[in-house]
Amino acid sequence: MCPKPLAANDWLRTIESKFTLLPVLTERKLGLPRSYSRANRSMVRHVPSLQPQGHAHYILKSLMEQKQREFRELKQGNRTVMQYVQSFIHLSQYSPRDVADDPSRAPRLLSGFDSTLLTHLGHQYQSFTELVDTALDMENRLRVANEDQKPKRQATSASGSSQK
Repeated sequence: MCPKPLAANDWLRTIESKFTLLPVLTERKLGLPRSYSRANRSMVRHVPSLQPQGHAHYILKSLMEQKQREFRELKQGNRTVMQYVQSFIHLSQYSPRDVADDPSRAPRLLSGFDSTLLTHLGHQYQSFTELVDTALDMENRLRVANEDQKPKRQATSASGSSQK
C-alpha cells in the first residue's frame, strides 16, 4: 500500500496527461528502447494506461468514499470561479459516475455556484466549457460593478455624516 495514495494518484494523472499532450508512443511510456521491433510494438499498444487497475488498486475504499462525498457536497463558497472549477475537476476524478459525460458535468458544476453568481448565470448551458467561460466572465463583470459602486457608497456615507 502506498503511504500517500492520493499524491500517487495525482502524480499518475499528471504523467498520463503529459503523455496525452505529447506525441509519445506507448513503448516510450514503458521505457522500451527505440530499437524495439515493430512486431513487438503491436503487443504493447494494448497497454491502456500506466495506472494499475484503477483507484481500487492503491486507494482505500473509505478514502475514495470520502472524496466522493467531498465532490457531491462541493460548493463555491468564498472561492473564485477558477478555484471552484479546479476543485470540481480535481474531485470529479473520484466520482466519475456523477460526471460521466460533458452534459452531466455542467448542471453539477452550476448547482454549486454562489447564489449571487447563480442568479446572473441562468440555467441553460450546452457544455461544461461554455458554463465555465460564462461564469468567469460574469464573475469579472460583478467584480467590476462592485468596484464601481464602492466610491459612490463612500461618497454617500461621507456626505451623510457631514450633514449632521
